[in-house]
Amino acid sequence: MADTTAAIRPTLSLRLRVHAAVATVLALGGAVVLVATFLYGRQAAQEVYDGILVGAASDIAEAIFIRDGAPGVVLPVSAFELLGQAPDDRVRYLILAPDGTPVTGDAQTPRPRRGGAGPVFYDAAFGTEPAAMSR
Repeated sequence: MADTTAAIRPTLSLRLRVHAAVATVLALGGAVVLVATFLYGRQAAQEVYDGILVGAASDIAEAIFIRDGAPGVVLPVSAFELLGQAPDDRVRYLILAPDGTPVTGDAQTPRPRRGGAGPVFYDAAFGTEPAAMSR
């Protein structure tokens, strides 16, 4: 009779294999949830920040007036209060007349590459720092 004990190899118990499979599934699922949460959080934060920019730009647009045929603006405190919701950010603005000449603000503020109806969001540089802009 042949020796059959030499052919049998020890294997992990069923309980240990089930625990390993469940731990693997949980780890992979957790990683997927972590990445999805991070991406959703970034998108939500960007949408909120874009809303703040649109609100401030709308407040400023409502404050523009024409006096003696020349456009002017008194920057409303409400615009700066809205922008104050992001206390670590700096504000740079440019208000243009219909002919494209600056009315007030920093004339070096980058302008969007494209126009269009409604707000336009674009990225530009604020000195050496990246910045979110709105038109």
